[in-house]
Amino acid sequence: MSSSISKKNSYILVLTYITLFVIITLVIKWSQTNGEYTYNFTAAVIVTEIFKLIVSTTTYFLFANQEEKLMTKVKNLIELKKHHLYYSIPTLIYAIYNNLIFINLQNFNPAIYQIMMNTRIIFTAILSVYLLKRTIVKKQWISVVILFFGCVIAQPLKGAEKNQQENENQNFLYLFFAFLLLPFQAFLSSLGSITNELLFKKDLQESIFIQNFWFYLWGILFNSIFFVFREEGLPNLFQYFSQNGFKSIAVPFMSGLGGLASAFFLKYLSALSKAYATSVELLFVVIFSKIWFKTDISFLFVFAVMMVCFAIILYNSAKSDHVDEKKKNFPKDDFSEFSKLRIDDDDDDYDELKNV
Repeated sequence: MSSSISKKNSYILVLTYITLFVIITLVIKWSQTNGEYTYNFTAAVIVTEIFKLIVSTTTYFLFANQEEKLMTKVKNLIELKKHHLYYSIPTLIYAIYNNLIFINLQNFNPAIYQIMMNTRIIFTAILSVYLLKRTIVKKQWISVVILFFGCVIAQPLKGAEKNQQENENQNFLYLFFAFLLLPFQAFLSSLGSITNELLFKKDLQESIFIQNFWFYLWGILFNSIFFVFREEGLPNLFQYFSQNGFKSIAVPFMSGLGGLASAFFLKYLSALSKAYATSVELLFVVIFSKIWFKTDISFLFVFAVMMVCFAIILYNSAKSDHVDEKKKNFPKDDFSEFSKLRIDDDDDDYDELKNV
């Protein structure tokens, strides 16, 4: 799924990728005041979806299929098709996921959060085997085991933010259930990716702009419903901006930028390049958490980070080797079928970031 670009531009893309996603995690944490959000984070998610919808739709009208007439584009965009209703399933998953980002970054420091989110590799491997009937090679299973032990060694409960409860038992229960939300969020990321592939692999011919239009619409709808249940009223976005200042702009802007840019990164970066970028992203989040938020970083934690980074690279390098092996053994005169094979192996990377 990647296209060819110059070596210099690929380095620029990787640096942009790392910088953007490090900033997103840190900005959400920074937006808290004394460990609490002074704004409704579901409203921030709604603003993010609206931002992505406006930018993506504008790009579609200005640059996509320029030979088409304006009214034809409008008709293609708003015409409700059966599979557009199915988009609601993964979008609901991602809507819950996006709200959990704020909850988990409130309960845990960014370093622990970033490590635990990489457990999505474990869930993706398991779901790929049982739902997609894919083959996971031995090297990938080894990386899954290394990743698991890396997360255990990181001692994630020590990364929990202080929470004042009435007694120690209540505090333990709070931390325990808060901790369960971390792997649950990672599981939702993998489940959303797998659901996308199960439902929409046959609809790859549809414009990504039209797909995103319906994804973002469903996202706005579901998050508005979440908002109503939390606030007992409809979202007041004017109030959201007027009462929360710069933070209310920075969070959805950076999150929306990340969601829009991810498809561009995935078009040009190989799976292995993204694995290296994810590892460096983890390292920088740990470093800046120490500098910015005074996170306690022990030697054991650093060792756990190294294990997780190694596991990420090992898993994706094994996937790349697996695709190269299939390419080598594939009939040389049947390029169309190999193209489908390649798409199958890379779709999970695309779907994972499509709804950031």
